[in-house]
Amino acid sequence: MDKPDVSAWHVDPQFWVELRDGIFDESLWVNADREVTQLLTLVSAANGGAVLDIPCGPGRHLLPLAARGWQACGVDLSEAYLAEASTRAAAAGLTVELIPADMRRFIRPVGFDLAICMYTSFGYSSEPRDDVTMLHNLYQSLRPSGQLVLELVTKETAVETEPLEYDVGEGRRIREHAQLLQDGSIIQRRWHVQGPGIDHSWLAWHRLYSTDELCSLTRQAGFARTSVYGALDGRAFSPSGEGAVIVATR
Repeated sequence: MDKPDVSAWHVDPQFWVELRDGIFDESLWVNADREVTQLLTLVSAANGGAVLDIPCGPGRHLLPLAARGWQACGVDLSEAYLAEASTRAAAAGLTVELIPADMRRFIRPVGFDLAICMYTSFGYSSEPRDDVTMLHNLYQSLRPSGQLVLELVTKETAVETEPLEYDVGEGRRIREHAQLLQDGSIIQRRWHVQGPGIDHSWLAWHRLYSTDELCSLTRQAGFARTSVYGALDGRAFSPSGEGAVIVATR
């Protein structure tokens, strides 16, 4: 089966704008502070270092990190999301650095104590080498003993779903359907937004890795050791769980 050519979906600004209320529903914001507390406990990180959130989206984890005293830098390709993160930071009296950039290309040598890549935001590119490059750049961007946290769905945990449809307000509805392709190495989501002034579909595709493959990739990027968990709360990884958390230490 040929790989679908959908490399442009994640660089389409309209995709992120129109699907924002479906991707970042209110429950995710409610849970963000707790997730950051769990994350910092998992990596035994003291407050006050420099942290990179990549991609940061509208600041769901970036802002709680800044509130805990971290020098918080968020990178995202969506200028709309960065604008929202800036507005939210200002309203909360927080200082954050926001950089419009492709996460696959960003690098700041020895700039951070911690880097996080959350919410299955890895494997977007149609080229596997981009994933390797991204991990290498993150390794280079960390200080000695710095840590990278990847929170994502894996080959073991990904599941297909029946089509879901939900109302996001103002007469707009979003329909989502997830399918697994190529023996579970690709997850493909069909998104359809319909409402006043919009009736559009996207095919969003990205690559999945097993936990063993992720550990191998982080070692190839230079990381000295890698740990695998089933969630940010540190539970043991299980193929029947919802995803995995990979902690790689430089």
